[in-house]
Amino acid sequence: MIFDFNKFSKDIASLQTQDDFSAYLESCFLELEEYLLNISDDEIQKIKFDIEDMLYNLLDNNLIQNHNSKTINAFLILLAEKFLQTSLIGAITIIADYLPNGATKLRLEAAKLYLRVNDISKDYFSRYDAILGLLDNSVKVDEYNTKAIKTFLYFCQLAIAQFQRVGNEELFSFFVKMLLEKKAEHGFLQDVLLKNFYEQIIKTNPEDSYLLTTNILNSISHKKLLCILEPSTVSKENSPYSQKLYSLVNPTFDEIKSIAYKYIQSIGDKQELYDRLIRGEAIIDDEVLLYKYLASFGSKHKAKLYSAYDAIIDKLRYEKFNIVDWACGQGMATIVLLNYAKERNIELNIENITLIEPSSLALSRALLHVDVLKQKEYNICAINSDFDCLDADMLDCSNGLETLHLFSNILDVENFSLDTNFFKKVSQGSNTASIFVCVSPNRNDKLNNRLDLFFNYFDENFDTELIASRDTDINGTTRYEKIFEVKQISEEVVQEKRDEIQIVQKSYQLDILDALNNYSNYVVPILNMKILEDSINSDPEYAIFKIRKVAEVITSKIYSQYEKNERTISFNDKIRYLSYEKKVFDKTITNYVQTIRTIGNRGVHEEDRDTGKQKLDAHLMVIALVSFLNELTDKKLLK
Repeated sequence: MIFDFNKFSKDIASLQTQDDFSAYLESCFLELEEYLLNISDDEIQKIKFDIEDMLYNLLDNNLIQNHNSKTINAFLILLAEKFLQTSLIGAITIIADYLPNGATKLRLEAAKLYLRVNDISKDYFSRYDAILGLLDNSVKVDEYNTKAIKTFLYFCQLAIAQFQRVGNEELFSFFVKMLLEKKAEHGFLQDVLLKNFYEQIIKTNPEDSYLLTTNILNSISHKKLLCILEPSTVSKENSPYSQKLYSLVNPTFDEIKSIAYKYIQSIGDKQELYDRLIRGEAIIDDEVLLYKYLASFGSKHKAKLYSAYDAIIDKLRYEKFNIVDWACGQGMATIVLLNYAKERNIELNIENITLIEPSSLALSRALLHVDVLKQKEYNICAINSDFDCLDADMLDCSNGLETLHLFSNILDVENFSLDTNFFKKVSQGSNTASIFVCVSPNRNDKLNNRLDLFFNYFDENFDTELIASRDTDINGTTRYEKIFEVKQISEEVVQEKRDEIQIVQKSYQLDILDALNNYSNYVVPILNMKILEDSINSDPEYAIFKIRKVAEVITSKIYSQYEKNERTISFNDKIRYLSYEKKVFDKTITNYVQTIRTIGNRGVHEEDRDTGKQKLDAHLMVIALVSFLNELTDKKLLK
């Protein structure tokens, strides 16, 4: 479905509490983020004041406060980026007060300095050091240059436009001179993303420099890719480097990393090499950067992954399984697992390894690294693709074995779409039980929210068990982590639940949607009644997803009355707690909510695309939801 921003604004205007606001955001955050990240400059200019008005409405309704949920913080960070892009000083000033300390807040403070000027002949110059100091600090917090560079370019763009407006080329020349003189004082300005900016701006007039700045901003902004990649075969690297690895008597991850480090030292470890990696997010197209990446980030990967593997090794030790290493780079997550097992004398029974990576250079080296550290021969499939262009048909894990999915330092990266299409690609490669290891740097609530949303998708649509959720540093390395297991539900179990709810259906004399409408206070706006009615026949999969989401939100609200960790445990664990520990849910309530979870299991519907059966399931889930709400009302559990 196309995201409807007007409907979104109206929906949140109807919300009464922060909990409702947070739950609603969770239900549509993926679509909202996708919309705002990919909206054109012209479109954002058209709706920027609508977004600003929405912020004021949220404040008037006390839905934004000094202490917000992680989901609300993620939403505020998303809005803040748009306010920076559109130079809305009023909104920037207000939203800065409600954000947690961090890189985004520092960039907002910088924007306040360059947007509120009284005298363009003085203020841009006298405040330059303070503005750049704040941006420098934002880089130190965030560990990434790109957002600071964008804010710096917004500043330059605004100043140049003002000099152009008053027709004062002398001020423009002074400004350019200052940019060049002070470049060396700020580390992030050395980034290769600004190389063309500094080379060209000295040669241009105000009009051309404004266009130059705009073009560079466009080049580093998030855009959804058009898939024009052609399939290519990538083979294992054969080079002097490979010969050096094969000569190792007892190869380990640390020895491989040491070879990379020594090579970088031998050619001169220039800052430019590190900048070209864009903190590990660049698609590597230069062999030298392969060495630099491993030398710079190898130890951080290892620290986070070793801790993650501690949490799952007992589930893998005696099982035959497959591995899918997503955005594998040089095979880091896979070879760290092989190294981990070797150190502990554990023989892993790996059958298939699928390596997915957009850089053919990195993928070729990944094949080499796996071959050097392998415990036995594996069936290896190398897929040279990014996530947006990935052909799901290439992910064939139909051998009936459990699959270990590795997402190391990738889910927090915003250069791919974390949307339903991506989720379906991942789940299609999970037609048996799967374990997911998702680890990334702990940067801010918005980027962490991508890992939360990824987990939530599986928690809301499959039978999911959360194994670990940690945001503590390890060996001086920040981390944000979700480790979970997804289990498949058999068709027999689903059919049993269908049969049970069809018996319940016979007791309903009223129109079931009218009955659900009596509970609109609890289901709207997550579940729009008119859209639900239409989608049961036109898009039953959407109806199924939304109904299950409503049940999860209601269960979480009840759970949060007893515990404060509702964001870090699974839907199923909340039901177990309320049913068997607190005994708040009796057998009937538990049965209804488990029916919603079971029939709404997306894995069942991905295996069976029978539209007629999906329509029936959507209808049965409405009945189960009404029955669930009736029982909660009778027990006075709804508030």
